[in-house]
Amino acid sequence: MIDNNDKKNKGKNDVFPFNTCENPNKKGIAQPYSFIINAIGVFVIFYYLFQVKHFYTGLTIFLLGVFQSMHSFSHAFHIGERELQNITHITAILLGISFFYMFYNITKRLPHFSIIVILLTILASDIYLTIEKYPFIYTFFTQISIFLIILVSYYSYLNQSLRNIVKLLIPLTIAVSLIVLNEKYNCSTMLSNYPDFPFHIFVEITGFFILVIIVRGFYKE
Repeated sequence: MIDNNDKKNKGKNDVFPFNTCENPNKKGIAQPYSFIINAIGVFVIFYYLFQVKHFYTGLTIFLLGVFQSMHSFSHAFHIGERELQNITHITAILLGISFFYMFYNITKRLPHFSIIVILLTILASDIYLTIEKYPFIYTFFTQISIFLIILVSYYSYLNQSLRNIVKLLIPLTIAVSLIVLNEKYNCSTMLSNYPDFPFHIFVEITGFFILVIIVRGFYKE
């Protein structure tokens, strides 16, 4: 459920990545710890991109690389109010679609019609929340929901090797979601006690493991 206070304050102090739990520098790279972790992820992604065997896998890994590049850039240089957040979010939407496309091509199966309806409903909600400038936390969870639903709905169609990958991705995705929630509600307290500690790196490190598992697990498919 959308909190009324968040709705009233949408677009003011909750713009990614200004709201992440790493105090930005006024000069140079704004959030160097988050930037470095994400930059390493970019190199990992493009290393595997040049080894893909099929277009659908290459498209997904390429879009993951674009998303990660924009993500890294946004932690290095804070430009505009919502421009970087919107561009990164559009890339995330395309990435979600490409994941669905990749799983369809790997399995040659579509999930149940009700699953497709649920995915489209969440996507429509995601677009609405973006247009209405709701805080980043809402669209983060719509995208996470889409990703998890795709993983769960295709799990039974996959071979054992890919099932093992999904078994790693699901708990890690839930873990990163919980860490983001912790930032949402406890960041101010954490930074007041330890203002120089980049708490957001826990999100980035978990995300790094997720992307490595994805590219290593699917680049040959």
